[in-house]
Parts: sequence; C-alpha cells; structure tokens
Amino acid sequence: MSCGRYSCPIALVNAPIDIVWQFLASPAEYAAWTDAEFLRAEPSGAAAEGQKIFFRTRALGRWWPVVMEVGTVDPPHGLELRVQLPLGIINSEHINVLPLGRRETRVSFN
Repeated sequence: MSCGRYSCPIALVNAPIDIVWQFLASPAEYAAWTDAEFLRAEPSGAAAEGQKIFFRTRALGRWWPVVMEVGTVDPPHGLELRVQLPLGIINSEHINVLPLGRRETRVSFN
C-alpha cells in the first residue's frame, strides 16, 4: 500500500511571463524560494535537461545537501525538477507557467 501527500500551490505573479521565465531559468535564483544556499550548477548556465543543481540547507545544527536534477524544460511554459532532499526524501516537482495577461502570470507547483 502506498501513501502520499499531494499539494498544488499556485501563485499569481505581477510580472509578464518572460520575466517569470528568466527567474525560473536561472538556477542561482532558486535560493530565493528554496530556503537553501545555492552552491553550483553542473553544467553552469540556464536550466537545461540533465543539469544538476547543488544546494545546502541548515537544520538541526548541521548542513544538509540538496540536489535538484532538471528534467524536461519547456520555455517559457514550465520545467520539471527531481529534488533529492536530506534523509532520502525525493520530490518530483512540475512547475507550470501560464500568462494571465500582459502583466500577470500564474505559477503552479505540483
């Protein structure tokens, strides 16, 4: 029997889709919303399929590694991330971006 928790948060961003996509395509910017310190991306550069992004986060008095592997990238509509968290936790993240006009964008995480 498998048990899981599912959450699909949605944010409305007061910015056009191209600005939102620039933020999502820049792995160093992920530290702004991950509660982790960006270390490096291999290979460096914009988010690309197969790229690995290395972070560290601090909890319980120590540093913990976090690794994101970029899956499918569909500019400017979305990307997939496989997130390896401490203690063997794996999170498959699908980020979808949808313009709601010239100045507003919906970003969903599921």
